[in-house]
Amino acid sequence: MRIVLPALAASFFLAGVAIAQNQTTPRTLTWQDEIAKGFVPYHQLTVDDFPVKDHIHPNAVFWVQPFINWHYHYYLKPNLGGYVYAYVSDWTVFSGINKNECSQKSLFHDMKAQLPFAQALIDINELHARELAILMSGDLPRGSGTSFEAAKIDLDDRIKVFCEARLEKIQTEGGAFAKATNNGQNKKKVQELAAAIRKQLDAVPAPSPSPTATAPSTLPVPNATVAPTASPVSK
Repeated sequence: MRIVLPALAASFFLAGVAIAQNQTTPRTLTWQDEIAKGFVPYHQLTVDDFPVKDHIHPNAVFWVQPFINWHYHYYLKPNLGGYVYAYVSDWTVFSGINKNECSQKSLFHDMKAQLPFAQALIDINELHARELAILMSGDLPRGSGTSFEAAKIDLDDRIKVFCEARLEKIQTEGGAFAKATNNGQNKKKVQELAAAIRKQLDAVPAPSPSPTATAPSTLPVPNATVAPTASPVSK
């Protein structure tokens, strides 16, 4: 017996320890939906990606904010012993830049020079997003329980833990990069480390869907949005 249902994953938005309430959508999400919310696909940064916003991130002269947004369905498979297993299907990952949070201060006039530093942070995020995007259903956690509801909840919890572990890795690598480059002030080190990061990124296939594609299923898809690195540059 195989029952296909939309996943009800616990959606969360992490920047530090902030957690947002889960929200489901009535239809399959596309990049157009993400862009409408200010989440834009990965690209090479320009100064235009950092609008002047003096009211947010008060202790940073500029702020770069990547994101990973994953969507999936699941199916439930009971066995003869009365136990139920939940498996991920239609795993889709969106990633790029959260333009709602990216900003620079009005008195800061050196954004162009800081783009390589900011780009490397985005590239770290994109590298892990692509690695997540190419995972097959069998590579992802499965849930189990004594009922359909218990199996679904167990799957949601395991996916959350699985993705939080990746989030922590991104934050650690971003922090190490910032420290090694003195928050981007050591331009030579930025160039050296950024080139190595980009080489790793280029070796991993770009994720699907493309900016014009839809998620693979026509069932309603919930979303779980992660902002893996919130990277301020202090005044």
